[in-house]
Amino acid sequence: MCYSAIVFDRRVKNTTLFFGVSGLLRNSDLVMYDFLTESFWQQFTRKAIVGDFTGTELKVLYSQVISFEDFWKNYPDGLILSTDTGYKRKYGMNPYFDYDNPEKKPFMFNGKINKNIPLKEKVIGIQIDNITKAYPYSISKKEKVINDTVNGNHIVVFHKSGTYSILDQIIITQSKDAGSTSVFSSEVNGNILHFYYRGGKFFNEETGSTWNILGRATSGKYLGTQLTKINSGDYFAFAWFAFNKNSLLYGE
Repeated sequence: MCYSAIVFDRRVKNTTLFFGVSGLLRNSDLVMYDFLTESFWQQFTRKAIVGDFTGTELKVLYSQVISFEDFWKNYPDGLILSTDTGYKRKYGMNPYFDYDNPEKKPFMFNGKINKNIPLKEKVIGIQIDNITKAYPYSISKKEKVINDTVNGNHIVVFHKSGTYSILDQIIITQSKDAGSTSVFSSEVNGNILHFYYRGGKFFNEETGSTWNILGRATSGKYLGTQLTKINSGDYFAFAWFAFNKNSLLYGE
């Protein structure tokens, strides 16, 4: 309910945990539990909030929400989860019709945030050291590339069209185009690169090399070079600022 997709390493204190859905929400965000101790874990903060593991933090693994087309082009040998699970589930269906609508109120969130942004506008959230910052979709979808500096670190934000929203129409393949995003360090071999978007591709000004949404150079001087990844995620603004009250907001 927060538009948050996060991947974790399940290993904690030399034990591999199995997780389930508690059925509880906090700030409209999923609360998980582990089968071993039945401790409760907040998905958004990755921390255990109740039980034996209270205060323990799961390690976040880098991940991106991208279109199947981009995945298949870049990972032709990649594994794909099957819908043949033995359970009757409406895979590819969204039970929350039109929830990805900035004009509608969040479900199970009655709080306020201290930023001038619609509660359900999507943002790209990052954390570098102890600094958090959010980039509104209203800006990133329009500009496609944002060159920025956070806590002395030069970064670039990419936003590419072609990925369905999972919380729009009942049938996800009929949903609006939310796009996919990624965040990388702009520094390559000691050089700070500056990026721009043109004709459906990302380029850097210095050499004219082209880059994809995964941060990999596909042509030019930097062909084959991989930009350093920065953990980021796409979230509804209310969730990001509920858990990151002191976060910076790009454009503010």
